[in-house]
Amino acid sequence: MKILLMRHCLAATVEQSGVSYDAERPLTPEGCRHAELVADYLKKLGIIPSKILSTPFLRSGKTAQILSENLGNVPVVTSTQLMPGAGVDDLLGAISKNACDDEWVLAVAHEPDCSYMLAQLIIKADEFPRKVLPGDIYALTLSIEDQDAKAGIVSSFSPINFEKI
Repeated sequence: MKILLMRHCLAATVEQSGVSYDAERPLTPEGCRHAELVADYLKKLGIIPSKILSTPFLRSGKTAQILSENLGNVPVVTSTQLMPGAGVDDLLGAISKNACDDEWVLAVAHEPDCSYMLAQLIIKADEFPRKVLPGDIYALTLSIEDQDAKAGIVSSFSPINFEKI
């Protein structure tokens, strides 16, 4: 299985955006630019997902939409399994419903869920040793042995850190 696990891009706060609910927070213009940078990075790697999974939250959906448009209109599927509080089983369940084993699938999720899932899949711990920033993406290969999921990092990219260079 090949997974692209991504934290949604930079979103405005509830106060900045004037919305009533956290789920309604939009991406900032910088967040939109970061989504385009992630799409450019994936194209350079030659990794085009067969599907993009997103939570129903506005910031995740907009991240997925920008990626889709910049990667050739990849289908976007909204998945409640990736909502805040999601774990590895939720991620794997959403992916198994939407992709074949030999295809890349991109899942846009939230923090601290991304950090927790990366820690569980890669190092079998509760904490990931790196902070997962908005827009960070990890390309993972995943195998399941004796009902235990194990992943290795193929590549990772941080649009926030990229812009600082």
